[in-house]
Amino acid sequence: MIDRRNCALIRHIKEHALLYIIVVTFFFFGIFCGCYVVKHINASQQGELLNYLDVFLKGLSEWDIDPGAAAQHAVLNNLKIVLYIWFLGLTVIGIPLVLLIVFARGFVMGFTVGFLVQQKGGAGILIAVLAILPPSLLNIPALIVGAAFALTFSGWLVRGRYKYENSPLFKFLGAYCAVMLLIALVSAAAGFIEVYISPTFLQFFTKVTGTALL
Repeated sequence: MIDRRNCALIRHIKEHALLYIIVVTFFFFGIFCGCYVVKHINASQQGELLNYLDVFLKGLSEWDIDPGAAAQHAVLNNLKIVLYIWFLGLTVIGIPLVLLIVFARGFVMGFTVGFLVQQKGGAGILIAVLAILPPSLLNIPALIVGAAFALTFSGWLVRGRYKYENSPLFKFLGAYCAVMLLIALVSAAAGFIEVYISPTFLQFFTKVTGTALL
């Protein structure tokens, strides 16, 4: 069953390669814009963000965070993104909004990593690798695949009634919802990794090497 799903995903990527290229381009353009904005924020804004970052890192080092509440927050945030993409895929006008969400997610990542590197140097790179990379290994592919499927379904709504008059709507809708449900599960798992795995990596590294992240 897993192999069959993998083959279906690979086939979908091959059949809609241009669509995936567009989605990935929007994501990386968002990363680029996020990194660019970091270089142009004023000193006051930098100070506020740096204070927030230091408080967050101090909470990690002292484990002064409620894991349950943090996990719930992270998972719900990820599921909201999937829900928005799923809903927008059901509408024709949602196509540009799906791409906007992809761009925004890339922007947030680019801004976060850029700010970490700008303010913390090597420690910032370390934080990005240990804290941001693990959940991103699930979140980014889920975002790209989910956006591509949403755009595919939305495009089918435009062409389907004319090009595929004999194709049942509920068949396509069921397949679309099933794919988005799987993506939601992957995104939820990324939320748990963000809360339970990434902080553990950071704490383990600081204890073993004695490196302070603040």
